[in-house]
Amino acid sequence: MARRSFRRLLLASMASPLAIAPAAWAAPASNPEWVEAYALEAMTAPVTLENAKKYRWYQIAQSVRSERPRTYDIDIEPVQKRLRQYGDSLLDQLKRQLDQKEAAISTLEDAGPFPTHCRWIMPTKQGDIRTPLQDNLEAYCRTKLVPTTYRRLLGEFVERLSVSLPHLRNLDVTYPAQLVGTDAMITAQNLYREYGQALDARLAAAQPQVVGEITQLYRDKPLGEGPLRTGAAQCRELLGPWFPQSDVVRDMAMNDPLGGGSNGDAAVLRFKQGVGNACKREANAWLLRQQPALTTAISADIAASDNPRGPVLSVQARCDVVLGRWFTSFDGFDLGFTGPLRQGCASEAKGVIDRALEIRAKTVAVGLQAAPRTLEGLERNRWFEPSQEDLAAVADPRDAGRDEIVRLMSEKTLALTRPLRDEAKAIAVTGIAKAYAESGSSDAGLRSARDLCAPYLGSGSRSVPPGGGLVRSSIEAACRDEEKKIMAKRVVAAVTASNVDDVLGKGMLAVVFPEGTTQSVDPRMLVVAAAANGFQVAFSQSRTLFLSRSYALRITPLGQDAPALGGVLVPEPRADGVEVWRVTEFDRLPALDGPLATLSCIARGRGDGQDIAALAAAAGIAAVVFDASQTAGTLLGAALEGLTSASICQAARQSFIGGTP
Repeated sequence: MARRSFRRLLLASMASPLAIAPAAWAAPASNPEWVEAYALEAMTAPVTLENAKKYRWYQIAQSVRSERPRTYDIDIEPVQKRLRQYGDSLLDQLKRQLDQKEAAISTLEDAGPFPTHCRWIMPTKQGDIRTPLQDNLEAYCRTKLVPTTYRRLLGEFVERLSVSLPHLRNLDVTYPAQLVGTDAMITAQNLYREYGQALDARLAAAQPQVVGEITQLYRDKPLGEGPLRTGAAQCRELLGPWFPQSDVVRDMAMNDPLGGGSNGDAAVLRFKQGVGNACKREANAWLLRQQPALTTAISADIAASDNPRGPVLSVQARCDVVLGRWFTSFDGFDLGFTGPLRQGCASEAKGVIDRALEIRAKTVAVGLQAAPRTLEGLERNRWFEPSQEDLAAVADPRDAGRDEIVRLMSEKTLALTRPLRDEAKAIAVTGIAKAYAESGSSDAGLRSARDLCAPYLGSGSRSVPPGGGLVRSSIEAACRDEEKKIMAKRVVAAVTASNVDDVLGKGMLAVVFPEGTTQSVDPRMLVVAAAANGFQVAFSQSRTLFLSRSYALRITPLGQDAPALGGVLVPEPRADGVEVWRVTEFDRLPALDGPLATLSCIARGRGDGQDIAALAAAAGIAAVVFDASQTAGTLLGAALEGLTSASICQAARQSFIGGTP
């Protein structure tokens, strides 16, 4: 039985191209039959990686011997030696087969992690020892073949990346560490750096194409209807994670020439910066190309924003709405793009506002055409100015720019009604002059004229509407001029009728206070101040039966003989030679204390806004009449001395003459 088995093995070995001389197979008779058979089978089997692993890399391994007990090393040593020598001779063939196996791997996904490529070469069963063939083949696989495979696969992986605008948002160029593995040998091979270099070259080659796609995209992009976005915002959406985010420290580190060369992060950053800058340039250029279309749309929207029946919106309100269609915010947009659009919107809005306000101002002006061009017409029709109701109706109270609309409406209405106002002002001034001319100089005769001027001189109960501007100022000035003329007439007439020079010469009046002190009063100023306020002060002298002279003071309303206040003047010598007449036995006004208070009240006037003007005018006239250097201040000081309340004075005069002077 043993002979037939050996014969079959011998015939098989002779048929094999690897057969060796029969003498080489001679073995000691002590070798077990299965050892020879195993060796012959291993050495005659086709040389493949699978067979090499099957025959334990050409050795009688412990795992094989354990199946047949009582097999000793000394018995099988010659066969072991031949098998190992045979295995060592196959190293180059097995390397080539390993090369072919690695070359057949087409993707990183197929390749799997790095360690799996060579680990299968090493023993996997307990008790087996490594052969030199295993060591050499595993070292070749781990240190040369597999790194070369992964370099190839990583390069092909990078080349297969779809670096184009349509796929850019989803493009992931992260180093595929989960596919390659993180074995220390891989780290030592520096595949990550080589991947970065390959990626850098791939992205650099693809960048012109991507930039061209972006350029074409913006060349064909329509304006659309939605709000516009800045160039950066558009590119952030278009490029997604490939839009560069600003990071000064990172950018400096990436561009450091001593940073150690290219890697994946640096390659990605350079590509992002190049594509992102190109995108922003094209997006901003596209925005500028939309200016004409935007200008046309804004103009149309502004024209459509006018509502003839509603309030007139301000430039700001209109442009906030119209520009709000295209912009949610102006932040981030170039001023060269937004500036002309905002200016154009403001210009269009101003035109619409001017036309709308012109129509409304004409409506107000037409309503004033029928008003009488008189003082009464001016007062009843608000000086021919727009009313508060007109101005309130023209603007929206919620409009932040309503004050400007009201101002423009007022200006336009005033411009349209200026001819009416000027005509009415001229007629009113002429009417005031005529009323004063026909009234004489007495208070009773002047009552009608003064009623016209009362509200302009701060007196009377009649009120006038606010505003008026120059028209009101002109009427007030006309009233004051007429009052000055009346004062001049009164002073001249009063001075003529006073006989002050004939009776007193250059002397002074002395009035005693209730407590006994004396106050000197210039009789000339008293005449002037009293005349300005509607009273005649007259001085007289007469002789008694004993041929002595007596002097008297008499005060009456201008142009009347009664009622009258009288007093006696007693001459007194003074050390400085100035003639002084003490006022004695003087009638006083009701509720006033002493002669000085009465004289002061007569000089002070009615206590309304006409006092200052009348007394100031009288002071100026006095300087001419008496040829004296008297001033308004001196006159007023004398006139107001000793009076604590204008209302008391007014009541006293009314009680005296039975009415308002």
